[in-house]
Amino acid sequence: MTLPIPPALPVLPAPRARALILLMNPDAPLDGFVAIVEGDPSLTLSVLRAANSVASSPIAAIRSAREAVIRLGLAQVRQIVTTAVLRSEFDDVDRAGVDTDEMWRHLLGTAVLAEAAAPAGPAAETAFVAGLLHDIGRLAMAAQAPSRYRRVVDVVQDGMDASAAEQDIFGVDHAAFGATILARWQLPAEVIAAVAGHHGDPADEAGAALHLGRSIIAGLGIGDGVRRPDRRDPAMEDHPLVARLGGREGLMSEIRWFREATVGRTPGLGRRTG
Repeated sequence: MTLPIPPALPVLPAPRARALILLMNPDAPLDGFVAIVEGDPSLTLSVLRAANSVASSPIAAIRSAREAVIRLGLAQVRQIVTTAVLRSEFDDVDRAGVDTDEMWRHLLGTAVLAEAAAPAGPAAETAFVAGLLHDIGRLAMAAQAPSRYRRVVDVVQDGMDASAAEQDIFGVDHAAFGATILARWQLPAEVIAAVAGHHGDPADEAGAALHLGRSIIAGLGIGDGVRRPDRRDPAMEDHPLVARLGGREGLMSEIRWFREATVGRTPGLGRRTG
């Protein structure tokens, strides 16, 4: 029997590690956000794309990071930058057998729904981040050991539970490993707790919002990139949170908006603004 090989903790480049710590500070000043965006060309591009999208409808083109941050607001800049950092570090997981398109629909859809499920304000922002990052342990395993993670995918598609397969092959499941990564990156305790417990009973507001977001996404037939749901739940099409987002198409538009803001295309689809 082959012994499991524990995964190594991923290390963010120092500027991005500092950026995430600052972004997660609810008292971070506007100038701090501007400095983060201006200091990283790819983040500047993502924020400018979003600020110049149809959803923002600027009268004149926005050309500076400061203008873009003011146009979008700190909460939305936090979401875009966190998404961009996650994608830049872990977007290449196809070699591990993970369906990348499905995975991003799952992560972003869960984040958007978790944000909608939580009370407005800081709790909603925490829920979005927890939803976006809840499978970071899986992404890190798949990125650093694609051939081993393909073994996980293969046995999961044959019917094995994903967490059990990860435990057998890596010695840890993606929820526990993800929480360890986020603790090393000094993210807020509420985000870490929600990620650690996202396959169990939620212990707080962020965990409950994350759990609901994942349930709705699965009910809509969107898998996590490793396994598709066994069946769709038609009732989820009419769930109040989905309706609040403009129905299934409204939710998918939000997902596309975030994806397009953080890759090489200019967003053409509008995100809700309130």
